[in-house]
Amino acid sequence: MDEIIFCRLLFFVPERIKIFGWLLLSVISLSLSYVTGIIIEENLGLFLNLAAVSIGFISLPVAFIYCRAQLLRLTRFFDNFVSGNPSEATAWFTNELRFFRGNRWMYIFGFITSGLAAFSTYGGGFFEPLQHLTSLIVSCSMLIASAFMAGMGLFAIFSGCRAIFRFGSKYDVIVESHKFGVLMIGRVLARCYVAIGVTWSFYVLSAFAGATSVTVNMYFPLLLLAIPTFCFFVISFVVCQLSLHENMVEFKRRKLLRLQECISRHEFVGGRQPSLDDLQMLELLRKEKRYVLSLPEWPFSVQAMGALLAASLTSVWPAILTTAVSKWLENFLQSGGAR
Repeated sequence: MDEIIFCRLLFFVPERIKIFGWLLLSVISLSLSYVTGIIIEENLGLFLNLAAVSIGFISLPVAFIYCRAQLLRLTRFFDNFVSGNPSEATAWFTNELRFFRGNRWMYIFGFITSGLAAFSTYGGGFFEPLQHLTSLIVSCSMLIASAFMAGMGLFAIFSGCRAIFRFGSKYDVIVESHKFGVLMIGRVLARCYVAIGVTWSFYVLSAFAGATSVTVNMYFPLLLLAIPTFCFFVISFVVCQLSLHENMVEFKRRKLLRLQECISRHEFVGGRQPSLDDLQMLELLRKEKRYVLSLPEWPFSVQAMGALLAASLTSVWPAILTTAVSKWLENFLQSGGAR
């Protein structure tokens, strides 16, 4: 647990129940959301908005724990596809995951996203309907805190992708077609992106909840959050595996060259026609060549790519729904006012 920044922050909580500390924080945040939105402001949209943010306080630490466990699980398969010394690769990759403990750049990312959140919510008029100073302070504090945590999550995505890219650049891989070989990298990454997408959707869902307050113009914050998120998910997933792609292509090239040399030797042995043994060997070599040609050149399968797209849509659908609902309510009120 102490390998996760959010667990290390709760240094005063016993090891076994640290995750429940963040659950307690979410419950407290939900209570503040109810008091602020329902009792003080009597605004259901504000309550739902802050409630969605509160869920993010527990979902992000859970996502950190899950993703780190998945990436560590990947090292158990290094024996299947790492050429050379799998033990050395395991130690190196485990050390690359130390960013989960937190560092200066993670905090810088958090401050940047906090500033963006403050700018986008102000630009979208989120705080205009609030009539009490207490509501303004609570809402602003919760939104900035959640945005800070989201920035830490974005940095973790970047660091995880960098670890995968550096791994592909540092170690040669053995390419096989089964799912427990190098294709496991794409499967593990897809699982991580699904967890990230679900977690990120709670942050975007807070904007959807706020759309019940039709005085709030949410288009600007939605576009600022949704479009870059979708692009970042898809591009980072592919780019971080480019080095592995090149590695896999090089593996196939070397195998095909060796096979072609063997085929050439058996096709014309000493200038004579091949014997029956040579023909049988040629058949085996050509079969092996067809198999090598069929090997994958990317470390992810179609299923993994589908899971990635699903994760991307999971992070974006609240924004799309929010925009549609806001537009419909705006048109409905305008048409009602015209009558």
